[in-house]
Amino acid sequence: MANKELTWEESDQYDLGLDLQLLDYRLKFKLDYYYKYSSNLLMQAYLPDNIFLSDRVWDNASAISNEGIEFEVQADLIRTKRPYMVGWIELESQPQQVEKDI
Repeated sequence: MANKELTWEESDQYDLGLDLQLLDYRLKFKLDYYYKYSSNLLMQAYLPDNIFLSDRVWDNASAISNEGIEFEVQADLIRTKRPYMVGWIELESQPQQVEKDI
């Protein structure tokens, strides 16, 4: 059974970032934040008792949001022609939340 009310999925996304480099580019900091909201996600919905061959139909029935923050520190530990050593650490958090479900 076809659903004539289907629409395209929609997304809104916002990003914000900050990069900082110190000591002749030997120490680098990076901070990024993002938020993404997706709506009208396609899902298969079950139809109650029906006489059609299929008991499921596609529907724009869900929405999710993703929000995340990333933090990175990078340092040139040894900076000569040879050897050259770089160290870094990266932390991130990316929770996802279902905003609307069937």
